Amino acid sequence: MRSDEVERDVEGPDEDLDGEDEGEEVLSLAWDSGGPWAVAGTVYVRKHGSGYRAVYPDCGEATGPYGSLAEAVAHSGIGELTSACHSLWYRRGEIRPK
Repeated sequence: MRSDEVERDVEGPDEDLDGEDEGEEVLSLAWDSGGPWAVAGTVYVRKHGSGYRAVYPDCGEATGPYGSLAEAVAHSGIGELTSACHSLWYRRGEIRPK
């Protein structure tokens, strides 16, 4: 490569989803341990195209893509509800009965 050429990073459609703001939020779960040295936070599932990603904004990480919202919840640990969970929100129409 010549020194005046710019190398471009070519990514596939789902490659650049690690950011917190990528895609549309379809589920959020807020939690608070409530004790001394308490830890609290919110985790999200975001939909981008046909894929879903679980996003952990406090640590700047994301997992996925998953093929469905149910898969994202089941495989990311978001579905492990405990007494520390105090709020669960989801976008209407995203969750359907079997």
